[in-house]
This record gives sequence, structure tokens and C-alpha cells, in this order.
Amino acid sequence: MAELANHLYNITSDSFENEKSPDGISWNPIKPRKADQTPDKILRDEGTMQDSLSAFSSKDKAGIGLNAVANGFPYGLVHQFWFRR
Repeated sequence: MAELANHLYNITSDSFENEKSPDGISWNPIKPRKADQTPDKILRDEGTMQDSLSAFSSKDKAGIGLNAVANGFPYGLVHQFWFRR
């Protein structure tokens, strides 16, 4: 399970780095904001979300998660639903 969790972590980390889904589909471009610290990267401003990526495993479970919080809300959840409007 630890190996599987590590694999999931690497896939997700690579997706952020390459701005593509695990199956190679490019992410939709976004309109940069003036306040963005890295306007050339999708979903990366200060790196808070990506830096909080972690893997976990037990005897019968493996997974990854994001522990970033912004204004009291889970950061990844905000991106998942807010930006799909």
C-alpha cells in the first residue's frame, strides 16, 4: 500500500508540474490575475496547495490528500467547485 500511495503522489505531483491529467490531457488555460505570483502556471500562485500534497497508507488503504486551507475552506475543494462555474 505504501508503494501505491507513493505512485499516486507521483502521478498527482507530475500533473501539477506538467499541467496535464494523468492520461495526458492538458488542463484548460485560465485567465491570469494581476496578483498571481506565477501567472504562467495553472493552479500555482504561492504553491500552497501543491506543497501540502501528501501520501498516506496503512495495511489495507492508500491515498493522497491536500491539507491546504484558505479562508477556512479546504483549498482543493474550493478550486474543484468554484472554478467550474
